[in-house]
Amino acid sequence: MPGPKMAPSPPPGPRASGAARVAPGREGGGQRPRAASLRALGKGSSRRGHGGLARRAPPHQPRRVAAGLRGHAHADSGLQGPLPRRAALRPGPQQDLKAARVSSAAPRSCPAGPAQARLTPPALPSSPEAQGVISGAVFLIILFCFIPVPFLRCFVEEQCVAFPHDEFVELIGSLLAICCMVFLGFADDVLDLRWRHKLLLPTMASLPLLMVYFTNFGNTTIVVPKPFRVLLGMHLNLGILYYVYMGMLAVFCTNAINILAGINGIEAGQSLVIAASIIIFNIVELNGDYRDDHIFSLYFMIPFFFTTLGLFYHNWYPSRVFVGDTFCYFAGMTFAVVGILGHFSKTMLLFFIPQVLNFLYSLPQLFHIIPCPRHRLPRLNPSTGKLEMSYSKFKTKNLSVLGTSILKVVKILHIVDVRSGTDENGEYTECSNMTLINFVIKLIGPTHERNLTLLLLLIQVLGSTIAFSIRYQLVRLFYDV
Repeated sequence: MPGPKMAPSPPPGPRASGAARVAPGREGGGQRPRAASLRALGKGSSRRGHGGLARRAPPHQPRRVAAGLRGHAHADSGLQGPLPRRAALRPGPQQDLKAARVSSAAPRSCPAGPAQARLTPPALPSSPEAQGVISGAVFLIILFCFIPVPFLRCFVEEQCVAFPHDEFVELIGSLLAICCMVFLGFADDVLDLRWRHKLLLPTMASLPLLMVYFTNFGNTTIVVPKPFRVLLGMHLNLGILYYVYMGMLAVFCTNAINILAGINGIEAGQSLVIAASIIIFNIVELNGDYRDDHIFSLYFMIPFFFTTLGLFYHNWYPSRVFVGDTFCYFAGMTFAVVGILGHFSKTMLLFFIPQVLNFLYSLPQLFHIIPCPRHRLPRLNPSTGKLEMSYSKFKTKNLSVLGTSILKVVKILHIVDVRSGTDENGEYTECSNMTLINFVIKLIGPTHERNLTLLLLLIQVLGSTIAFSIRYQLVRLFYDV
């Protein structure tokens, strides 16, 4: 039986800016404004993402997003074409109930949207987001194809005494941890997770890694540094605390790169420098007692370096792609894998000197002792085209005693720019956001984004140089080498 006839749609006419379009109604029901359906379906939409349904932008507004500072902004995702028949035509409380469910779930099931605004020149078209997932996928494909290579000798019976199951488990467990982190990083880019989730998810992804260490090694005894041997002896068994340390190391590595980010090329660039430093260290140590561990590390670091190099090329200023949190998590977990299973976690942490300094510098804001905005990117001055320090603004009376003391100390040391009484009533205080990027801008003044990235990468190279000096020279003060 044929369904009810639909009233003919009105002929297309000029579209007024901000005017609501109408959708065809049921037979005999006339026409009902489309804005009502939009309001019902998109009431709970989030400004950060594409939650709900939004009106299409007027034709005079260009649908483009400026390139520049890395963020998660997306081009306008306005509704295209007429509403689906069910959404537009089904009236009554049943539709309202379903619309409420959709609108409540939409903010958490849609892309993160303009959580971080891109502030650099608006002349460039919008760029793809979260392209770290491409780099991670290529890396995983390469290593999946590489899995049989270390065990080729076992395909010939005369050359294989016993299959090295421990090495195979290491390789598979490492790939599982990295694969989990790529997936969780992409989920962060899409869902814009909270900070507590960013601490929990790397911990979960590190569980395969810790289980591999437990089954293959299980050694939790460390060599005590010379200054503490009088109290603790030559060796100390940490027990479960050693696994806690490795889990915290995985969490730190994944988030350390993520909080030193926000400008074109910095995430991929710092990862390239760290990866190159680890590769050099592995090659130098191939003649040592732990040759197999460093060969295992090279299995991961060489493909990682070259896949990241391609991403860095496209992410360099002015970037054509944005790496997203996916790459930060993927890179951090890869470093954690080789550091833990390669048994050189202390040396690997030395290659993270700039990240450690940035973390320590950011602690008052990360623990909300001093108010911390969601995004601490430097601010672009449109008139000069240069990046300037970004600030956190808050009421002075809302600051705790500890926060007030910290602000006084950092102001005396001139490591943070503090402005008191910035409003007419003198109730508000502003302080520059506590990141290494802002600190560099404070030292050298407003600068172009490309120059700022170059300077930060030089700091990363300097950190690796210091790390090698500590590893091969100053280490004699603490260990017998």
